[in-house]
Order: sequence, then C-alpha cells, then structure tokens
Amino acid sequence: MRFAQSGSANGAFSLLWTRAPWWRFSLMSAALLTLLCVLFPPSMAPNIVKHVPALINEASYTPPVVAREAPPPISAAVPKSAAATLTPSKPHVQAPVPPPSAVTPARPAKATPQVAELSLATPGNNVVSKDTSGLDAAVMGRTYHDSLLVNGFKLPLPPGNWVMLANSSIHVTKDPSNTGMNYFLGRIERKRLVGAVIIYAMKSPGSGFAGFNRCDTGNIYTAKEEITPFDHQACWNIHTYFTPPWQQWADKTISINGIERAAAGDMAAKGVTYPQDMISVQLFRSEKWGLLEASYVYNPESEGITSNVAPTFRDADWFGSNLQHYPEKIAYVNKLKDWGGSFWSRFKIAFEEAVPVGTPPLATPRAAPEPIAAYTSQVSQIIARSVRQVRVEQELAKVKETGHPVALPTGTCSALIAVNADGTIRHAELAACSSDLLGEVELAAIKRAAPLPPPGQAQTITVSTYAPVATPGVNGN
Repeated sequence: MRFAQSGSANGAFSLLWTRAPWWRFSLMSAALLTLLCVLFPPSMAPNIVKHVPALINEASYTPPVVAREAPPPISAAVPKSAAATLTPSKPHVQAPVPPPSAVTPARPAKATPQVAELSLATPGNNVVSKDTSGLDAAVMGRTYHDSLLVNGFKLPLPPGNWVMLANSSIHVTKDPSNTGMNYFLGRIERKRLVGAVIIYAMKSPGSGFAGFNRCDTGNIYTAKEEITPFDHQACWNIHTYFTPPWQQWADKTISINGIERAAAGDMAAKGVTYPQDMISVQLFRSEKWGLLEASYVYNPESEGITSNVAPTFRDADWFGSNLQHYPEKIAYVNKLKDWGGSFWSRFKIAFEEAVPVGTPPLATPRAAPEPIAAYTSQVSQIIARSVRQVRVEQELAKVKETGHPVALPTGTCSALIAVNADGTIRHAELAACSSDLLGEVELAAIKRAAPLPPPGQAQTITVSTYAPVATPGVNGN
C-alpha cells in the first residue's frame, strides 16, 4: 500500500513538471535562492546611512555667539572706604543665543593687498623708540657721536648721531702686511641721508703707502702740505659726490666703491634716500707706519640748497666751471672750506696720537707751515690787487684806442695755485670764472704777482677775486 502511494506521488510530480512550466520555474527559483542563502548568509548589522558632505559653496558655518562682559564699574578702582558709598552695579545677564538658523553666514570680503610694515618684538613688549632719523632703533642699530675708535685711531666726528651703514676689512694685494678697516657712517633725518663719514684706517710694519692722488687736480678746493709716496703725506680737499650710481648697487657691472656699494644696499633695505649731489671734505694723512683717510660728506639740502637733475657728474651744478653760475653754492663751498681748515688740525692730532710706541722721529724736522687759511687769505689779497692793476691797464689801452671809457667784464673768478715752499708758482689753473675774458685777467694777475710769500711747505690753494665794476680806472675802484 505504501509503495502504491509513493508511485502515485511520483507520477503526480512528473505530471506537474511536464505540464506546469510556471510551477517548474517557481520551484527552481526557490531552490536556487535557498542555496544562495545557505552559501552566503545575509549580515545582521543595522543599516547605517552615510551622509554626503555638502559642497563648499553650499556649506555654512554659524559661529557661536558669546556675550561680551560689561566693563568693571568705576567703584572697582576706588578704595574700599570710598566704594562703600557707591551703588552696587546690577548683575550681568547674558544675552540669549539665537538659533543657528537665525544667523545668516557672512560672505568673506575680497582680500586687498596691504603694504607690509616691519614690526619687531622687544623684551617686555616695550615700545621701540624713534628719533629724528625716522627709523626704529631696532632697525637703525647703534649710533656713535663725538669720536670713533678705528684701528687705533680716535677719529673725531661732527655733531650728531652717526649710524654704521657698512664696514669691511682692508688687505693690500701688493703689500699684504698693510691691513686695516673701512667704515661708512651715516647721519639720517626723516629717512634722508644728511651726512656721511667714509673712513680708511690702516697700519703698516714700516713699508708705507702709495702716493695719494686725490690732492692733484679735479677738486673744488685743494690744500696740500706734502705728498711723498711711502713716506710723509698730508693734504685735504673738497670735491663733489655724485650719488646716482648708488641706486644700482645690486648691479655688479656698475663701477662703485665696495664700501659705498654695501652702504647703498643697506640704505635701500632701511628705506633711506639721499640727494643727487653731496659735497665731501676729504682729509688724508699717512706715514710709514699708518694711514688715516676720512671723507666728511655733507648734503647741501640741509641748508635749503637744491641741485638740478643731471645725467652725469660732469653735468652737475657742482662740477668744474658749472659752479660759477650758482652764488649760493659758491658760498656753501666757502663755508665748508672754513670748516675744513679748522677741522684739519683736529684730524692731524688724531693721527699723531696713534703713533706706535718706539717709532723713530722724522729724520729731518720739517718747518711748520703757515696756517692754510691765513696764507690763502694773504695770497687772495695779493692776487686781487694784481687783478685791479691788469684791468686798469686794459681800460687805459681801450680809452686810447676808442677815445672813451670802455666797460670791462665783471663777475667772480677762482683759480687753483700750486705754490712751492719758496713761494714760486709751480702751476696755476682756472677753477670757475664768470667769463673767459675774466679768466685771462685772473691768470695774468697770478703770473704778475709771482713769486708769492713763501709758505714754508708746498701748498695748493684756491683764490677767488671779485670784479664788480666795469670801469675800474675811471671811478678809482
């Protein structure tokens, strides 16, 4: 019976398998899904939804609103005895914080470039003091006044505060035993260079130094005592300083003195400017044991004297014969001439005080020269009288020729005269004259005045004469 039931069941299954395709598909799908579930059971972990972050332009940030505390009441600064009578302040109530949705995020403002300013931290957050230089003391650095000790020489400084702009050591290639130091000091007011001191200080074991050629020609004024190469040398001069090359301090193809190049770069970093033309009083002294040279450079703008813009130093107002067209500049040079004459003695004392111990005295004592300023004044008066004599003779010759007085050229004229120790004139050349005719008169007058009073030592001086009257022989001027 059991076998009969089993056969009928198998027959019914075969019949359904054959005649019912949808039932057959459903049965196969169920079996396949059951097998997949057995082989790859599903995970029972909870379903975690990951939120995609908002885009940058859609994101917003609401800063927390923190209520500011009210300032302390005035009673806090009053002693207790006085504060007891004051009305106590009301307790502070914190303002309600608005919900995030109520705060509208502000769009960031467009950044604008700002000029950077230097700010230096100081110990204790002390305020960095400023002086007339216009620079922070932490930027300007140490200042010097009265004098500066340079390689054993105590060099006098003009009044004011002087800052170190550059320095370097010196080694002479031809004689390595001659060494020294080189300094560039500046006096700065309102970020403008109003003065400079350029120093060369060297020592030698006894070989001396080459001849100093800046006291020969090309200066506005020259006062030369003696130039004996590798021995006794003493002179000073006044010449112009044309500064535009300093603006190209970073260009190695531009010919600039090394110490000046370094100082120009330092001034550029500090934001310090300088004029086109400066005037230098250069003093030089050397013996076999040492050398001291100092150029005291001045800015005429400090006295309200301006200069025309010039492409080269030859076109500058202060160069050569150009100077004669500017009476205020001539007066400025004369002022520096007086200063140099008085400062020259202080400079020589500073040099002599640095003589090494045991240095033998000079083999042949030299006669003390007459003070340069007094001697120049004496010679100028002699040349002025000689100029008048020449002009009167010229006027008389014109009167004989024309029958009436003839006007002669007027104005000023300056000349450089190299005078030997015995008073004979070694050389004379014009420095600045109002006209060529007046220059011819000046040279003729110098020739007529020779020989001059003996100065005791060779001197190079500058004399100036003024011819204000066109007819000197008629009015007796």
